[in-house]
Amino acid sequence: MSSNRVIGILKRFINTLAILIIAGIAGFALLLGAFMIPGQYAQENVGKSINTIKEQGRYPNLVPWTFSMLDTYTDSVMLLSAMYEGDERLQDKALMDYKYENINMEPEFSIVSYFEDGKQDMEVTSYAKYWHGYIVFLRPLLSFMTYDAIRIVNTIVQILLCGWIVWLLYKKSLKKFIVPFVLSVVTLTPIAIGWCLQFSAVYYITLIGCIIILLNSDRWKDTDKYIYFFLITGICTSYLDLLTFPLVTYGIPMVMAILTDKNDSVSKTWKKCIQYLIYWGIGYVGMWAMKWGISSIAASGFNMGDVIYSLLYRSAGSTDEGIKCSYIMVLIRNAGVFALNPVIIIIFAYIVFNIKKIYKNKSMKIFWNYVKMYAVPLLLPLVWYLGTRNHSYIHCEFTYREWAMTAFAGLFALTCTLVDINPENEKDKYVALEKDKTNG
Repeated sequence: MSSNRVIGILKRFINTLAILIIAGIAGFALLLGAFMIPGQYAQENVGKSINTIKEQGRYPNLVPWTFSMLDTYTDSVMLLSAMYEGDERLQDKALMDYKYENINMEPEFSIVSYFEDGKQDMEVTSYAKYWHGYIVFLRPLLSFMTYDAIRIVNTIVQILLCGWIVWLLYKKSLKKFIVPFVLSVVTLTPIAIGWCLQFSAVYYITLIGCIIILLNSDRWKDTDKYIYFFLITGICTSYLDLLTFPLVTYGIPMVMAILTDKNDSVSKTWKKCIQYLIYWGIGYVGMWAMKWGISSIAASGFNMGDVIYSLLYRSAGSTDEGIKCSYIMVLIRNAGVFALNPVIIIIFAYIVFNIKKIYKNKSMKIFWNYVKMYAVPLLLPLVWYLGTRNHSYIHCEFTYREWAMTAFAGLFALTCTLVDINPENEKDKYVALEKDKTNG
């Protein structure tokens, strides 16, 4: 191994460690800042939305003819956390995720009881294994907006971000990918995401990640910038998300990175995909470790044993009721929910129509090369479901969205083939043929 390579590896290690440490300290500082805002303003605005929480129930389906389930249960947990005002030390409130709850009620009933009956039957509970970084945004927003108003703003901002991506695809002469992008986004049921705080963090990170890649892909090619981008993406996911469908923040931006890295060989693309996935994982797990480390030092009452138990439980092969979560059952449950979206019919028709066109053009070899090129994000949900069987079995009503990576990767591989066999001009053409010497 050359000295330059050793220096490069050492530099990446130092940079990665520095980014994680800075992110952990910054994340802690931001939460401290959020809890310096008086909670009474958030409580007033949450109180104005109680009728909404009462009327919609725990898991309402937003659109009757499709699977568009909201998660009032977890949204209530988030609201209770964001509006908390207690006498604990500031650092404890920032790290321990305190909230008032009636332990005999589910969160959506606890929050209603808090405003209708007062705190006399409430206890202060804690859920400290996550960062709960969403509080950095939610507590200030609740200080001057109701839950209902936040949902409306949330939906509008997400639509604008999607529109920005469509515009960037058009601007970068990738307009043939606009339809596959829109179809793939719809598999995430964005109408439900905009209306649900619980699902929004991953969606925002994913959309913003795609925008950053489309804006910078020409300058980032064959540099370390992608490594640190995916490292920071993993950090942000760990900080903001409550274990919904986190791997999407890697998979969908990775599809965009493959798309914009024209003319890479299959083997080079695989190497990049795996390398970026490792760095995403270092960011995701490392930021969680920073939370536990800072909490162990600075917070009163933090129990690392609870964290270890939770990790083992979420990866187990059975539920509390003793139901065996076999890998096949986890796949079937999540694929079944994913298939309840009517857009799947349109995607199926789109695939069949274009596969026939590719076959008639005798270009199936090109298509399979593109499938291989996108193989990592295409197949990654299979790995995720294997490692999170318990969680993905119980919560298939939102973990099914990991399959969106497969939709994105498959549709983009198909469209790359169509561009190759019928390019509008030569510069639009992609080359997916393996360039390794072993393949000639």
